Amino acid sequence: MTVKQLYLWEQDRYLSFAKQIFDEKTIIHDIYPLFIHNPNPYKVSCYYLEKDGTIIASLLVTMSRQNVYGHYYDVPQIHFAGTLKEYRNHGYMDYLLNECMKRFRKDSLFLCYLVGLPHFHRQFSFSYGVPSYQDESFSLDRNTLFSYPADQTVSLLSSFSDTVLTQMISLYEKDSFYNFGSERRTIESLRNKLTDESIVNNTCIYIACEKETSNLSGYVLIEKDKNQLLVKECITQSKVTCYALLHNIGLLLTKDSLDNAVFYSPQNSYVATLLREHTDMRLEHTFTSNCALYRILNIESAISIIMPTLYLRLHHSNFAKHNGCYNLHIDEECITIEVKNGVIGLSFKQGEDVFLTKEAFVEIFTGISSFASFSDSIPNLRTETKELFTVLFPVGYPYRFPLDCM
Repeated sequence: MTVKQLYLWEQDRYLSFAKQIFDEKTIIHDIYPLFIHNPNPYKVSCYYLEKDGTIIASLLVTMSRQNVYGHYYDVPQIHFAGTLKEYRNHGYMDYLLNECMKRFRKDSLFLCYLVGLPHFHRQFSFSYGVPSYQDESFSLDRNTLFSYPADQTVSLLSSFSDTVLTQMISLYEKDSFYNFGSERRTIESLRNKLTDESIVNNTCIYIACEKETSNLSGYVLIEKDKNQLLVKECITQSKVTCYALLHNIGLLLTKDSLDNAVFYSPQNSYVATLLREHTDMRLEHTFTSNCALYRILNIESAISIIMPTLYLRLHHSNFAKHNGCYNLHIDEECITIEVKNGVIGLSFKQGEDVFLTKEAFVEIFTGISSFASFSDSIPNLRTETKELFTVLFPVGYPYRFPLDCM
């Protein structure tokens, strides 16, 4: 069976297929903007399998620039993978995904991802990568928000100058949790997002600036949805700024006679700390539903890309002068890492065997888990080797501020 790519003029054919799988709300609010009415239709690809002229399995692919250890790379994202009910459990989707992975590898891509359920998508070799918060929300009531001190001036952002947008992007990159896997923001893309007609009438942004320099020290993006305020982003550099922004949200609730503000995605350590104080939010709570699941397409490329980070971790540890050679077995693949006088790199030498599953490797690559989390299941692992790899792969990514350390 051959994987085919849908042409733009065949979108009606895809819709006929999608309506048999996805509900009307998903089609209207998600599939239409992504694939049917996308202003850049050539940035979305649709791959499918057909039988007797009928699409039986399909998925959409978009490309984003994602932050991987401080550098941005093209990473394909899988959307709306689905199979007609009568053709499920016959391996069609597994075949379609694997054929797409071959195309990605041919294009020298080393990583791909989707947002989904870990226990379901594990069968397609996708593993836990980065928690996704869009399905998680935490409410704070008006009185709590209003009680925070307003020791900094907060104002409504009315114009989107290059200077302000640049500072917003800088804040997001430096002070949000999303340093692994976060998409690259540009002045143009952010301005387009904030001035989109579909959101401009019910979205507002409040900013706080430093008195001495007038530089942006925090912002909050709020969406008014029916009878509630949705806090989509709240990024701050300090507790003082955080308090001032939250106090302002309390004022907005009072003005509109609303009781609660719903916080999506606690992206900042100060905001997350307050949510933990006043809600039942816990670190494990963010791992229970949809999350970003990754599949590493090329182990050697993935290790090569993060080699500068591994060197720095090694350099600032007790292994700065270490020597050793290690065969890292990840399921059926094997690469050799050599450490020589504190310098780390790939090698063709034979060394000590270290065994990991692909699922475990994804988790330590993104930093959801440390190497030590899996060390007990690795046969014949020496204590020194365990300590070395724990230095190389600690817990910490994707978070700049791990929630359980605050």
